Amino acid sequence: ATAPSPAIAFNGGKFTIPDLPPGDYLVLASGTSMMNIEYRNPDVLRQYLSKGTTVTLAAGQKAQIQVTPIPESDAEPEN
Repeated sequence: ATAPSPAIAFNGGKFTIPDLPPGDYLVLASGTSMMNIEYRNPDVLRQYLSKGTTVTLAAGQKAQIQVTPIPESDAEPEN
């Protein structure tokens, strides 16, 4: 399956991603841009597993979650 692109939330931190395929997702929140993260690279994402919220969605399922923003110093992956 193809990983969805990052979502940017401006409406009080709320966002909707329509037509998201079933699967496991790591949801990260940050006050800074995280657009440079190689989100399609499992090795990079592994660094963020403890900093985000994981959600599993079934077909047609809707979910509402709360995510604590990660500190700015943790927003960029380690090299």
